[in-house]
Amino acid sequence: MLRRLTIGSVVGVVVLATMISTISLAAGAPGDQPVPVTPYSGFDASLTRAPYVTDLTQTSADVNWATTSGPAVGTLKYGPSGSCTATTLTVPSTLPSSFPAAGTPSSITARQFTVNGISEFQSTAVITGLTAGTTYCYRVFSSAALDLLGSNPSPTFTTLDTVGSSSAVTFDVVGDLGETNYSSGVDYAGSRNTNQAAIDSLIGSSGAKFAVTVGDVAYAGGTQANYGDLQQVGTQVSDIFGPSYWPQTGGIPTFNGVGNHGQNVDSLRVWPESNSAAASSGDSSFQSYPPVPADGLSNPSTEPAAWYAISTGNVRIYVLDAAWGDSNVGTSNLYQVDYDQHWTPSSPEYQWLAADLASHPGGVKMAVFHLPLRSDNSTQASDTNLQNSTANPNASSSLEALLANGGVSIAFNGHAHTYQRIIPRQAGQITNYVTGGGGGVLEPVDGGSTCTNFLASADVYALGWSPSGAGPISGSGSSCGPGTTPPQSAADVYNFLKVTVSGNTITVSPTNAAGKVFDQHSYTPTSNSATPSTPGNVTATATSSSSIQVNWNASTETGGTITSYAVTRSVNGGTYAPLTTLAAPTTGFTDTTVQPGAQYSYRVTASDNKSQTSAAGTSNKVATPTIPGNVTANATSGTSVQLNWDASNETGGTIGSYEVGRNGVQIATGVIGTAFTDTSAQPGTTYTYTVTAVDGIGAPSSPGTSNSVTTPGSLPFTGGGAGCMAHLPAGSVVGSAALNDGSGYYEVDSAGDVAAFGGAVCYGAMTGIRLNLPIVGIAVDPATGGYWLVATDGGVFSFNAPFLGSTGAIRLNKPIVGMSATLDGSGYWMVASDGGVFSFNAPFYGSTGNLRLNKPIVGMGLDRATGGYWMVATDGGVFSFNAPFYGSTGSIRLNQPIVGMAPLSNGGGYRLIASDGGVFDFNAPFYGSTGSIRLNRPMIAGVNDNAGDGYWMMASDGGVFSFNAPFLGSAA
Repeated sequence: MLRRLTIGSVVGVVVLATMISTISLAAGAPGDQPVPVTPYSGFDASLTRAPYVTDLTQTSADVNWATTSGPAVGTLKYGPSGSCTATTLTVPSTLPSSFPAAGTPSSITARQFTVNGISEFQSTAVITGLTAGTTYCYRVFSSAALDLLGSNPSPTFTTLDTVGSSSAVTFDVVGDLGETNYSSGVDYAGSRNTNQAAIDSLIGSSGAKFAVTVGDVAYAGGTQANYGDLQQVGTQVSDIFGPSYWPQTGGIPTFNGVGNHGQNVDSLRVWPESNSAAASSGDSSFQSYPPVPADGLSNPSTEPAAWYAISTGNVRIYVLDAAWGDSNVGTSNLYQVDYDQHWTPSSPEYQWLAADLASHPGGVKMAVFHLPLRSDNSTQASDTNLQNSTANPNASSSLEALLANGGVSIAFNGHAHTYQRIIPRQAGQITNYVTGGGGGVLEPVDGGSTCTNFLASADVYALGWSPSGAGPISGSGSSCGPGTTPPQSAADVYNFLKVTVSGNTITVSPTNAAGKVFDQHSYTPTSNSATPSTPGNVTATATSSSSIQVNWNASTETGGTITSYAVTRSVNGGTYAPLTTLAAPTTGFTDTTVQPGAQYSYRVTASDNKSQTSAAGTSNKVATPTIPGNVTANATSGTSVQLNWDASNETGGTIGSYEVGRNGVQIATGVIGTAFTDTSAQPGTTYTYTVTAVDGIGAPSSPGTSNSVTTPGSLPFTGGGAGCMAHLPAGSVVGSAALNDGSGYYEVDSAGDVAAFGGAVCYGAMTGIRLNLPIVGIAVDPATGGYWLVATDGGVFSFNAPFLGSTGAIRLNKPIVGMSATLDGSGYWMVASDGGVFSFNAPFYGSTGNLRLNKPIVGMGLDRATGGYWMVATDGGVFSFNAPFYGSTGSIRLNQPIVGMAPLSNGGGYRLIASDGGVFDFNAPFYGSTGSIRLNRPMIAGVNDNAGDGYWMMASDGGVFSFNAPFLGSAA
């Protein structure tokens, strides 16, 4: 019967195709029974475990078997089909070491083991040098050259296909097997689980190349007695290697997953997967896990760790360790301890999986692990710790989110002894199957509201069974999902999954113990359509000892949208660990979590709107120099300061040179060694120095800062320097001042260049002299006709005017913004942006330095009548000190801020000048403004024509606008 299932939208990361069922949706008619199985026989009496294959790769395979003879070793003979004894391999005297060996007991390599007091010997022969995609056969022999298989045919296996090839692959998934109980405490007749025997037999005839287990392989504890042998029987004895069980698979190559049962070394030695773990940088060992006090686990724990990946053709399968031992949960629970030990972003398994997914974009990817993402079963319920759902507070970093973002299409789980197919409808979630019906005691699926709640968010098909103690045909079935009805036989619930990948299509064919295929589905993973391109040109540049700038070129995708970039980081050559995820179109960020002296490299992976990921783009290696330590500054003269510091270093790099800064300005580069003498200091000046290390590729450290040091003596600047310039650099004019008689004026720029117009005389400028800080103003000396220039630190430069002092050696709260001279030129004031006033041979009348201002001060002006002064703020607020208050614009909403003021020559009023040239008169005549004119550059100052009370306004490009005052020229 063929059915087509239609849903309204694509869900998860797969496209649902068709559903084919060879039985009714009731999952079987009443009376369905497991297919009959003939026990394995015809072997030599010394053979206790029929041969089986593990750790299959493209070029190797492990063949395993056990005997009562030992410790003498035998031989393995193998060859391509038709030549099964072409090559002879002597069995090693020890078993292969696990990979990596850390934490694994040495007993894992000892051949001897015991089943119910019977001493037996395991043999494992590793065949190497095989050819990919090729079928081989083999036979096993005792040390006396006795053929242990007797009348049985030679087993076969086929190596994995070349990675990247288009070869189709079929494999089986089975879980929760190895049980001789029918229901709790009740054995099958003769301790023979007929349903498990049927499942193993059907796996053997399925045509699969290999099998993968989802954990809980041998009940109840995964002991050697539970695994058993070909002879011994009893309650939970020989549940795997009994003649009706795993020998029925024909020794199919098997990749084993870890469950909550069998948390001991047996699972690693019975199912060696060393080469697969090593090839994928995974783990297959007995590891020591740290204590987790929050879970009541105060001591380290030793548990088997098995996580690795296998690739064949265009398929990559992740066999993960999402399980924990039932008896080692402290005060917590199985799911929580598993999360805390395996699935926090800092755990080794999470970091390995994140890095492997990022480095293997595209292709068909699936995952196999024990604890179920979702399960409709009350005793073995959904593991919300693993889900990318609102039920999980760590959803964004969950295992499911990691798998979905990494392009994994389907997860196969166990733990619940049921059959379930669950396809969530939320983005970032993936399809999961629960295939826990390999032989364990069956369990029901939940109906009623539990089923209804599942169906509200997912497409579900679930079958369960509640056995009774009366025997294999007793019990009742349960189901969940549209069109399902409770199964009528336990044989319809025992199951394994046959998975076929052809091209980009995955077909999952659940098969029950009656040999019937049901609920067959095909999927086309969206990750097999176009994938994001690799982020290009990933560059890492150290910007300090504690920051690295990472940039990359944007990824693209045909038919898709790039949604985010995941960044991982390697420290000093270690494993790449998740660092941050950034929403597209961001193509850069600053890593501020780096440490001085370390070496870093970065990988960037793009994700699209279909949860597909690109290959990782890898950056260059970049080191962060340590900060130069113990920077000391000592003044050795008025013009010399000696600097010393401790050398910087970095991992994987060399320090090339050092840069020196003084009061925020760089004064030296390319300094070799750990000392420097500053010979350009000025007497009576306070300095603080910084030293920055630069490595061999130009990466700087964070600066090391010296003590503050003041040079002895004083050095007033009294002229000299270059002459005045006719034109000042456009946009750099910062101040202006007029002569007392109105016959001329000056303009000055931030570099100290001066331009003189009219009767103004050029006495010099700072042109060509390196300043510590920029010039902000100029004031004319009424006594001499010379002038002073003032910088933002209050440094004063005198030209034909006496030097009366400065704040250049004082640490200011706020920068200087202007200055004004006394009426007779015997002194001057400087004003800071907070209204702090500094008087030099001039009376101090007050300041606003202790007031909280609405807006900063931008200038000051002299009251020629009283000798006091005014200060003006950017909102036009005026503060009077020993000068009358005539008004302000402090309560007016201005179009542009005030930049200065121009007092009248008689002190009877003043004008405020805005940056657009707007003029506000207070007890002063108005002659015009540029408030209605579109200026090339903003106004920076206004000065009064002391001859006639007109005024000039100066723009930042040196342009001069005259109002009832003669135009004498400009620096524009």
